[in-house]
Amino acid sequence: MLNCSKHAFDLSFFFVLLIFLPFSLFLSCFCRKKVAACAKHFVGDGGTTKGINENNTVIDKHGLLSIHMPAYSDSIIKGVSTVMVSYSSWNGEKMHANRELITGFLKNTLKFKVRFTFQF
Repeated sequence: MLNCSKHAFDLSFFFVLLIFLPFSLFLSCFCRKKVAACAKHFVGDGGTTKGINENNTVIDKHGLLSIHMPAYSDSIIKGVSTVMVSYSSWNGEKMHANRELITGFLKNTLKFKVRFTFQF
């Protein structure tokens, strides 16, 4: 059973919600109290060359921010507690070494102040 606020859901209902609702919408609608959640594979993991895991995402900054970033910014606004930085690369630079995106954008622009986890 998943107990969220005053509502208890069996796991089958929970999985249906995960399939049909974006994660951030699920958080905002059903769990109004604090929830420990992780926004995984920051950022661009879904756009790697040939879809290969831990590969390189080749896209300009505007494309990265407009296509791949909205789910992360929305999750941060909704209160996600951790962000897992991807092992993939953006234009040849490993994401976990990308100071511009992790410190510059994620921490300074989006004001994410909780914690990072890294995938190796």
